[in-house]
Amino acid sequence: MGFEQLIIAAKDWGPTAITTIIAFVISYLFKQQTKNAAEDAKRSNEFKESLSSGLSRLEENFNKTICDLKKEIDVHRKEIGALKMDKLEKDDFYKDMGGWRSELNRVQDLIIAQNNTTLQKIIEIWKEKK
Repeated sequence: MGFEQLIIAAKDWGPTAITTIIAFVISYLFKQQTKNAAEDAKRSNEFKESLSSGLSRLEENFNKTICDLKKEIDVHRKEIGALKMDKLEKDDFYKDMGGWRSELNRVQDLIIAQNNTTLQKIIEIWKEKK
């Protein structure tokens, strides 16, 4: 027997019975709403924690990648310094620099690809949590 049927059946019992039934229904709905709100808050906190840990891992990976790239750039700087110190002819110097430039372009492409992949993963995690 649903609430609507109970109210229809109670019309013959008088206004006190109907009021009592309506109060019971409102009380029940309020308890359900409170329960749903608590579950929503719990899910929200879980999502925040998950997102926070994911972002922390992302930051750690990003920092590690940046450190590796800085080391690689320092190696290239030393190589360039060595080339300058050897007083190579201008043509030989530019020929050697071409390989360094292509390596730097490759590293930049790797950074961009990593950032795009990471952003896509964040978006996927965010969509899954929705």
